[in-house]
Amino acid sequence: MQFEFFEKLLQCKLPEAYKKFLMKIGAGLFFDIGDNGSGGIEILAPDRIKPAYWDSFENVNDWIGKKVLPVGFDQSLQEHAAYILSWQPPKNFIVMSHEYYLDELEEHGDDPPGKVYSFEEWIIEAVETQGDLNVH
Repeated sequence: MQFEFFEKLLQCKLPEAYKKFLMKIGAGLFFDIGDNGSGGIEILAPDRIKPAYWDSFENVNDWIGKKVLPVGFDQSLQEHAAYILSWQPPKNFIVMSHEYYLDELEEHGDDPPGKVYSFEEWIIEAVETQGDLNVH
């Protein structure tokens, strides 16, 4: 995968854990056990990150890659999974309700509107629960 191209496209360095996941497993929908196809954990490919948010958010180019990098989505619970680029790794990954705005995360300060993980912890929990996460 040409990560340099995507880093230029997204205007940020892709986190190492995300790149490793893409190289070893790839992007896609995992644990889709819903009868109507509405369940599962989706890991976005880098070229799908901005398009996935164009219809739901304004000014996507102003905050994706500058403030946050959404790389996943829990389709069952309608929750975003994103790196907060101003936070120090490894605890710089948040899973939060769609009721909050990804572009306003910095305004929450020390009280984030979701569960804070490392990307690896989120993936491990997704595997252990077969995609039935409880981040509240």
